[in-house]
Amino acid sequence: MSIFATDILRVIAGTFIIFNHAGWIWFAQMGTSAENPVSNLTALLNQLGKPSVLFFIYLSGMAFSSHKRFASQFKINTFYAHRLLRILPSYVLISVIGEWIYRGNFQNFAWHLLVGESVFHLYFVPLILICYLAYPFLRNISPGVLTVSIFAGILLVGHLYSCHRTGYPWLFHWQFNLLPDYGTASPEERWWLQWLEYLTFGIPVFMAGIWSAHWKTRLKTERPKTGNSSFARTEIILITTGFLFVLIDYYAKVYLMHVPSDPAGRIWRFSVVIAAALWIIAFSKMKKTESIPWLRRAARASFLVYLIHPFFIQASQMLPYVLQIPFVILFSWVTSLILQSLALHFRWLGFFLGEGDRLLGPEKA
Repeated sequence: MSIFATDILRVIAGTFIIFNHAGWIWFAQMGTSAENPVSNLTALLNQLGKPSVLFFIYLSGMAFSSHKRFASQFKINTFYAHRLLRILPSYVLISVIGEWIYRGNFQNFAWHLLVGESVFHLYFVPLILICYLAYPFLRNISPGVLTVSIFAGILLVGHLYSCHRTGYPWLFHWQFNLLPDYGTASPEERWWLQWLEYLTFGIPVFMAGIWSAHWKTRLKTERPKTGNSSFARTEIILITTGFLFVLIDYYAKVYLMHVPSDPAGRIWRFSVVIAAALWIIAFSKMKKTESIPWLRRAARASFLVYLIHPFFIQASQMLPYVLQIPFVILFSWVTSLILQSLALHFRWLGFFLGEGDRLLGPEKA
């Protein structure tokens, strides 16, 4: 996948994540007496952008595997230093602010930081940090029948447990009778049940990103030599197919099995993984390789967008729905880009705003 395509995908994913979180109240109305045309439209867009978190996980693995530094010896200390300085300082800062705003104390701060609970939906950061920590070991695993089968099996375990949790009793429910029921589980049990899903989906998707370098040459040789319009049609067909797969899965749960909208439409579903794969294949077909400066900056700022958007959701609760979502999307992006500009001009500020890795200079092998 080209730099241009990955940049576009990061910006799209960041925007969809904001939309899905800001529009959650309307999305949750689906399948209830409060359902209305606005909630239906919200649900459609929610499911269209549902693979967004998986895009970020996949692209992280792909970026590491395709970087030029892997042409020579890999240095684990350098890798960890760059990755942790990029993610950790800004994550800690946002968590401190969130703990102070939402709880007013730091009694359980260490635990909330560990599992991403200081601010709404920050679990993604601990998950991606786990992937980063595991990368030096995962990079040594080559794709083969056995290894691909193992990671596909891990993904299948996550899918089956997700079916069990969200109401598919006819899909291997009996295999998970030994696990606590999520509805009656203690807070500690709920934590590790949630992370069972996070890791069984996240690690295989991250691994697919790492392996993408092995498949890159083959995809290039199999790409049909047709015009740009043909590529556009192919991309639209792939993305539409993935969207329909996710949407049918969601509607079946809500209307046929009467599963509440939120668990029925969660990201941790096999249909979402398939949709993510089709999106990635579609974007891999883009011919344009060189990115645009403003797009590069926006893609780089997408992590900061993810960190700060919950504060704008909280601050805009009194706005009408038609104004709140555009407000949150616009101000999350604009604020992130402004903060990024400041971070690039003031290196000490960059340490806390997702640019800490620049203090070490260009990342080398």
